[in-house]
Amino acid sequence: MAETSLKTGMANLPTVDTIQALLSSPDDAVLVRKPETTFECRKPVRIYNFNYDNQIANAAGAPRVAQMDHWEDETLQLPPLTVSCLHDARIMGGRIGSRSGTRHRDGQLLLTRKQQLVPNSFAIMDGGYTLPESYVLGSTLEEPFELQCPEPEGRLEGTYFHLGSIHNHFGHFLLEGLTRLWALELLEAAGQDCRFIMYEGQLQPYQEEILALAGVDADRIVHAPHATTVERLIVADPAYRTHRWVRKEQDRVWDRIASGIPAEEDPQRKIFLSRARTTDRPLENNDEVEALFAAAGYDIVSPETMSPTDQIAMVRQCRSLAGCVGSQMYLAGFQPKGGRNVILAPKNFYLKDDALISHFRHHRLSVIFGDYIDLSAPKPERSWTCPTEDIQRCLELHSKRD
Repeated sequence: MAETSLKTGMANLPTVDTIQALLSSPDDAVLVRKPETTFECRKPVRIYNFNYDNQIANAAGAPRVAQMDHWEDETLQLPPLTVSCLHDARIMGGRIGSRSGTRHRDGQLLLTRKQQLVPNSFAIMDGGYTLPESYVLGSTLEEPFELQCPEPEGRLEGTYFHLGSIHNHFGHFLLEGLTRLWALELLEAAGQDCRFIMYEGQLQPYQEEILALAGVDADRIVHAPHATTVERLIVADPAYRTHRWVRKEQDRVWDRIASGIPAEEDPQRKIFLSRARTTDRPLENNDEVEALFAAAGYDIVSPETMSPTDQIAMVRQCRSLAGCVGSQMYLAGFQPKGGRNVILAPKNFYLKDDALISHFRHHRLSVIFGDYIDLSAPKPERSWTCPTEDIQRCLELHSKRD
């Protein structure tokens, strides 16, 4: 296959003021929906720390982004929130493989027709920005960039919405895979119909089901080939950056997905999402922990035995959602606002995302820390326990406020 080698930089797209002007522009353009701003993950999130010592967590291998003094009151800079329209953009499909520093394996790149990069050319996984090592040589994220890219194999006619990377992982999908869908409201209001394009070569059944709830049917999705050109591509910025920040637009994405599923006006159900069927990070005193929550009125549920629609319907009835840290707790994004949730986590394995979800949903969040886990061990061997006395203390505090 023919390849192109050249040095290039970042595109400087002209700005427009309305979505109509963006869609009618014959040239590449960008609409700035929100300017650059700051984000602080503070109230209404309330985190109760039991038995936590940041210095010990650091010594046990917790990365800086996982240490609570690093993010509990930090102020982060948010880039502008934009939507771009690119003509004859080049897309190289694939699925993110291994990552090392600023590079990842196995494709995924977006270029303008002039073969320049845009902010959404960078892949985002676990909140980190990377470029494909096979297409962008070197190790820097700064221009000039040295490209070595395949020539397009064909051209997709029409207008496409750039889904980007969907991620073949339930948690990453709920957070990073859906994060561009906020812009669909703009296109719908403007009467713009479109198809969708994603980097990966396939969708999992649960992804098809959740995307359909968002109005993105599988028969309208195209999987990007090795290299192709798209006649007109709508590219929205992410509204969520894992472990770091969230915008209100992400909250609206979750609402969009859940809107067709009935919710309780005054939700009262309390649910503990069990990981007993999950091999990763086994909780050694799981039976004792689940018994405590059951005694406090929680239904013990294994969500992986349910369809995605049934999982969302379940949490839409939920006043309190509890469970061990992990992807299943991201279902809180579909929970009615004002819930009171409980997370159990190893001291050196807890990141910011539960707090980010709680930020705009106005959930009150309690975190109970257990043992440290061996981060160098295989995931099934990272066993830990959570102190039942702290769980009991937390549940008693909750019962007094009910």
